[in-house]
Amino acid sequence: MVDWREQLKNIFRTDLELLEKKRIEEEQARLDKHEAAIFFSSVVIPAFEKIRLEFKNYRKQIEIYKEEDYIEARVKSHLGFTEYTYKISVERRKPVILTHSDVKDDSPKILSKLHPATATIDEISQEYLAEHFVEQYGQYKKYFRDKI
Repeated sequence: MVDWREQLKNIFRTDLELLEKKRIEEEQARLDKHEAAIFFSSVVIPAFEKIRLEFKNYRKQIEIYKEEDYIEARVKSHLGFTEYTYKISVERRKPVILTHSDVKDDSPKILSKLHPATATIDEISQEYLAEHFVEQYGQYKKYFRDKI
C-alpha cells in the first residue's frame, strides 16, 4: 500500500509542476510579443515603406496599418478601393502572412511559410519580406492578366 503522505506529496508536486510550466509559457509569450514588436518596427514597417515608395513610381498607393498584433499593407487602385491586402502577424516567433483581394478572393489566403523550413522572425530581412510581397502581388496581377 502506498503511504498517504507520499501520495499527497505527489499530488502537490504535480500542481507545482503545472504552475511552473504555465509560468514558463506565459514568460515565453511575453518575450515572443516583445520580439514581434521589434520585428514589426525593424523589418516589416521599413520594408512596407520601401515598397510604398516603389509603388508610387507606378501610380499605386499603399496604405500601412499598424495594430498591436499585426501590420497590414493595402494596395489601393486608382479608383480608391483596396485591390490587394498583405497582412503579417507573428505566432510563436513565426511570421503568419495573409493575402487577400476583394476582387479575386472569397476569403484570405494564409501563407504561413516564408521559407522552406518555416523561418522565424530572426531569419526574415526587409529585403526578403519585400521580395515576398512583390511575388505575391505579382501572382495576384497574373490572375487578372490570364483572364483577359
